[in-house]
Formats: sequence, structure tokens, C-alpha cells
Amino acid sequence: MQETAVKSRESIRRFILIAVGLGCMLAYSRAFATGFAGNLPMAGQPAMDDLSAACSLARVAAIILMVVAGCVFRVSIGRLVLTLCGVAMAISAFALSGDVTVAEGMPFALLAGVSSGIVMLAMFMLLSRLDIRDIVVSSLGGLLAGGAFIGGLMRLDALPALAILIASGLFSALFFLAVDPRLESCKADGLPSGKQLSTFPWFATVAFIVGCVVSSLFYGAFTTLGWDVSGQVNYPLFGVSIVLVLGVTSYIVLQGEEAVGAAWVPLFTVILLSMVLACFNNAELAPSVAALLMASVFCYHFLRWMVLPALISFSGVPRMLSCGIVLVLTSSFFGVGWGASTAAMLPAGLREQGGFVAFIALMLLVVLAAALWVNRARLESERMQRESLAMELDSTASQLKAAHERLEQLASQVELAPEPTPASLEDRCADLAARFGLTAREEEIFLLTARGHSSTFIAEQLFISASTVRFHQQNIYRKFDIHSRQDLLALVNDEEAS
Repeated sequence: MQETAVKSRESIRRFILIAVGLGCMLAYSRAFATGFAGNLPMAGQPAMDDLSAACSLARVAAIILMVVAGCVFRVSIGRLVLTLCGVAMAISAFALSGDVTVAEGMPFALLAGVSSGIVMLAMFMLLSRLDIRDIVVSSLGGLLAGGAFIGGLMRLDALPALAILIASGLFSALFFLAVDPRLESCKADGLPSGKQLSTFPWFATVAFIVGCVVSSLFYGAFTTLGWDVSGQVNYPLFGVSIVLVLGVTSYIVLQGEEAVGAAWVPLFTVILLSMVLACFNNAELAPSVAALLMASVFCYHFLRWMVLPALISFSGVPRMLSCGIVLVLTSSFFGVGWGASTAAMLPAGLREQGGFVAFIALMLLVVLAAALWVNRARLESERMQRESLAMELDSTASQLKAAHERLEQLASQVELAPEPTPASLEDRCADLAARFGLTAREEEIFLLTARGHSSTFIAEQLFISASTVRFHQQNIYRKFDIHSRQDLLALVNDEEAS
């Protein structure tokens, strides 16, 4: 009972550390991704948008380089690296809190991007190493902690908000040393084999990532191209959508490996619903479209820390490679800002809501069809492997059955010879007497002598004198070519052995 209580306390402690660490990282990355919006000292400075973009680009580059080093050279994320990353994130946040230009702040923005990228990769690898229940609980706890920290960054005065940002950067890296002291979760595991790649849930992963990209692109276009004519948001719908998507997705993931492949469906449903409403090009529906798009963007930023680690945990692909790929494809570099920039470059025909929605729908169909084809090929390969294995098992069973029947047939044909019974003393003596030509009297005395009786006893049994017995014994010795009673007993025993 005491041991169970200790394990329970250790599990709770680990959950709290992971949740707080994830929450700190979400708060830190969001502050850089949004150009330090809120009451932070650096908020509103002209240089921050450029520095924020540089940080996002450096984060993506750091993840790519770390994955390449891990896959090719087996370079793992160690204690010293994480410690330096945490310190660098804190120093960068402090250095950017002053009135800096782009040139002055660029080194610290790049340092923050590289450090946070490595920490994000380590966090993703840690989550993918947990079991399903711990992934869901830790990510939900991280959402709550991150929401509290982000709220502090947005609502508190400048100095307390800056303190939260610095502490978030430091703790998001250092918590690993308490959760996983040996950093087993951050070890490089090389390149995947063809068999490992065939086990990866491609369709579910691509569908979720495509949902992330489409929601960012659609929301960026919605806010950039003037479709949001009312400038309002249906916040009740926004809140309900978030609760439903998070709740349903968490439930699906908790059902295990067979169900987690459908974890992309709730987010995709919200995106499709926003596309349907956008097709009407109705000003009254604009707040609802904005709410659904905002909910989809919010959910994908959070759910990637739940759904993608869960998908990776069930695959046989090396975790550093798979975690790095999905982190890059769902990074803030491809976020709302990228969606707005992309929307601004669209040709005139696609800037209308109807044309844009049709373009997005066509893109979705193409990508999902490709993902479905890859997934179908994987499932077909698995089916063929199962059928081949079943055929091999059937063949082996048939061979074993035939061998068993053959053994039974041979056993029925073989007659086991009875074991020879040893000859009795009388038979042995009779055989020796016949072989050496003993008389009837000599044979009688020979048998009694072989039984170990004395000359006196033999004389009494045969009603003759003891001297007559000894006379016959001497004749027996002469015929057997022996010299004593011991030689006679040895001769009889040798006869038994032969």
C-alpha cells in the first residue's frame, strides 16, 4: 500500500512538472510568435515583427539541423544542451525587453529561436514516449498552465509580465532534468527502415497537418482580404467550438491505437463548417466564420501537442525524425502570418470568398486523396503480410500434422521385442553340466555348491558322506578346469553375464 502511494505521488509530481513545462513553452513561443503583444516592455515596438519572424525561422532551422544531426550522426539532446537553451531563452527575453533596433535585437531573436526549437523538439519526444493517458492528461494540463501564463503576459504590468516570460523560457528547458534526469526520451534513434515507414499512420498525420495549414491560411485570408466586414467575433460559438473539439479529440485519443487515427476529424469538421458558411458570403455570418476559424487555429496550436505525439507513439518510426518533421510542418512559421502573406499574393480570381474556398477545397481533396492512397498502400502491405504469415502458419501446421500421423503409423508397425529375462541358477548350472559332461550326481552336487551350501549340508541332503561330496567336487573342478569353490561361483556368475 505504501509503495502504491509513493508511485501515485511520483506520477502526480511528474504530471505537474510536464504540464507546467509545456505551459511555459507555449507561453514563451506565443509571445515571440505574436510580436510580444500585451503589456510586455517590448510590445508595440516596430522592430518586434521582424524579430518575431526571425525567431520563428531560426526555430524551424534549429529543429531541422538537430534532426539531421540525430538521424545521421546519432547526436542526442543532452543535459548541458538543455540547460544552455533554458538560460539562452531567458537571456534573450531580457535582452529584447529594452528599446532595441532590428540589428541590435536580431542576435537575441535568433538565439531565442534556436534554443526554443531544441526545447520544443525535446518536449515533443518526451510526450511521444508516454502512454496515451499520460499524453492526454499532460497536454491538457499544459493547456491550462499555458493559458494562465499567457493571461499573465497579457494582463499584468510590464515588469511582472517580463518576469513570467523570462521564467517561462528558463523552466521550459530545466524541468526536463527533474522529469527525465538521464534524458532517455531525447536520445537520437537514427534513420527509419522501409518496414518502419510502412507502420507510420500517414493518413491521420497528413490530415491533421493539412487541417493546421488550411486553418492558418483561411484565417489569414479572412482577416487580410477584407472578408471580415463586421470586425466582430461570435465568442459563444468560439468557446463552444473549442470545448467540443478539445473534448471529442481527447476522447478519441484515449480510446487507443485503433481510434487515434480519427483524431483529426473534430478539427477538420470545424474547418469545413467555416468553409461552408464562408461560401454564403453573408455579412451576418461573418462573426460565426471568424469564430470557427479562430477556434480551429487555437485548437490546432494546442492539439498538435496531443494528437501528433499519440500518433508517433504507436508507430515504429524513429521518434526524433518523426517529431522533427511534424514540428516543422506545424510550426508558427506556417501560422496565421504566413497565411496572411500567402493570401495577399493570390491572384485576383482567388481573392473572392467563393473562389478561395473552392481553391482550398480542391487542395484538400488532392492532399487527402494522396494521403489516403499512401495509407491504403500501407494497409494493403499489412494485409498481405498478415495473409502471408497465415499461409506460412497453415503450411507449418499441415506439415506438423502429417509428421504426427507418420509417427503414429510407424509406431503401429513396430513390434517391441520383449526384454530378455535372465536365466535362473538351475538353468545355468544345467547348461554348464551338459556342456562339460557332468554325471547326474555331479550335477546335483554342483547345483547345491553353486547355491553356497557347505559340504556337510550337501552330504545330509543327498544322504552320502562329506568325503564323497568332496570327491565329486574335485571331479567337477577338474572338468571345469578350476581349483576352488570361489572359481566355481565365478564361473556360474560369468555364465549369467553372458
